[in-house]
Amino acid sequence: MRRHTQLQPFSRAHHQTLRLVRALKYGEQGWGDLRKSLGLAQASLMQHFAEEEAEFSILADRLPEDHQLIGLLAQMVSEHILIMAEVLGIIRSADDKGLSSYKTLGHMLAEHIAFEEQVLFPCLEQCCLPHDVVPMVIS
Repeated sequence: MRRHTQLQPFSRAHHQTLRLVRALKYGEQGWGDLRKSLGLAQASLMQHFAEEEAEFSILADRLPEDHQLIGLLAQMVSEHILIMAEVLGIIRSADDKGLSSYKTLGHMLAEHIAFEEQVLFPCLEQCCLPHDVVPMVIS
């Protein structure tokens, strides 16, 4: 799927995060190593979420309050908060939170990425990003 150039870095980050999702859902690294990987991924997730929130809110700044995109952005922010709470809960836990916590986080991340790629990004492309202009050839 082709993305507007302004959204491509976010889609690339999603692709990288899907590797973590796979590990979380299927325990590919072993649970102890997974907790360490999650600790390392925490900063990049927080940065990714902050960049999305900042850039997309600027794009939607002039839209009316009842525009569909405003609700989608609110959903995005809410999901970011829930995901980070789950991440921090696993990392800060003194004991192993168990298989279900990792799988839950994996599913949360997968669903969030699907929402952004399949719903939010197309809406942003349609209403807020300039369409690529194909140069006309005049003969």
